[in-house]
Amino acid sequence: MFDPDSIGELPKAARRYLRHAIAPATPLARRVELVMDGQLRLGDRWLSFDAEKTLAARRGFVWQPNVHSGLGLGFSGADFSVDGTGGQRFALAGLVPIVRSSGEAIDRSSAGRFLAESVWLPTSFLPMMGAEWDGIDDRRARVTLPTVEESLTVTVDGQGAVESIETLRLDGDTGEMRPFGAIVKRERTVNGFTIPSRVEVGWGFGTDAYEPFFRAKLREASFH
Repeated sequence: MFDPDSIGELPKAARRYLRHAIAPATPLARRVELVMDGQLRLGDRWLSFDAEKTLAARRGFVWQPNVHSGLGLGFSGADFSVDGTGGQRFALAGLVPIVRSSGEAIDRSSAGRFLAESVWLPTSFLPMMGAEWDGIDDRRARVTLPTVEESLTVTVDGQGAVESIETLRLDGDTGEMRPFGAIVKRERTVNGFTIPSRVEVGWGFGTDAYEPFFRAKLREASFH
């Protein structure tokens, strides 16, 4: 059960975030299952998708989308990072392989995604889960997870609601570390957890080169 007093030594912004995100006496979930839909950008086109996602603290995630091209031929598959191993497996119409990626660069890039998306499982950011926090100012704090090299900057409002998250993530296409982050446009509370329910994600976050490529709305969340 979550005890708000247990995080009393954390930086102010971290305390405000966690006390907003986890209600007192909420069971400490280690996994969340999500259903979402939205749009992702491929080249100059925005394609609609629906997806299921499982995210487990200290383990990783599996994201399984169905992407609709609007031409009668969509693609589906999985993007994942599990125990430090990342990968992508996608097939056209569920039959013809079009993406099959793995290797060190994918491992590291997928770990960056896992770090950012852990905001959907707030217990991931508790010290008891191995998270370490450093304060930046009244509205920002930086968190590091035990299984990821980079840290995540979380920006919150006066009530503790997340406004944005930002990290450095390896761009698998360029091989460079680039600013990566998300704007949280809406949130919802499910079983004692308050999490983002509408987000926009992009590369070049916080710079003039910001390029959003992913927009999602949360439809369902189940904590375990």
